[in-house]
Amino acid sequence: NFVRADALHLYPVLFPINDTDYSIALIQRWDEMYSGGGMTEEVADFLQLKPQGKYQQIFQNIPFSVSRMIRACFSEQDYAQSNEQCHDLEKLVLNIEYLQANTWRMKYHYMRTLSPSSDQQPINQRQNYLLNVNTADAIQLPRAWTTY
Repeated sequence: NFVRADALHLYPVLFPINDTDYSIALIQRWDEMYSGGGMTEEVADFLQLKPQGKYQQIFQNIPFSVSRMIRACFSEQDYAQSNEQCHDLEKLVLNIEYLQANTWRMKYHYMRTLSPSSDQQPINQRQNYLLNVNTADAIQLPRAWTTY
């Protein structure tokens, strides 16, 4: 497996913190490549914008997105019965809803679509979290979403 942590980048959206202040998302991205597939994962730190170019971290290590492609065909028979659809695909999408000062609803949607040759189970689930504390483990995604 090859893992690469890309440079940090800013997500181009302002997220409200209260009636007058905003934050930005500083995204850390990891790419992992392996035989027949790969994964991209992003986590975000949210930084409140302050005067004179200063900032303050308000939320840290928040799961932001995941995209995985996992090989599912391993034999000639697998390829034949899968009609060349030989990868399981996973996607985690986040929508953020401002509720009140320093409180967001984090709306996650996790989807797993499968190759006909897959030995996994499809998933199409949504989970909401209330985010109002700055701890590295404020959001714990379901185990079925984070392990394959």
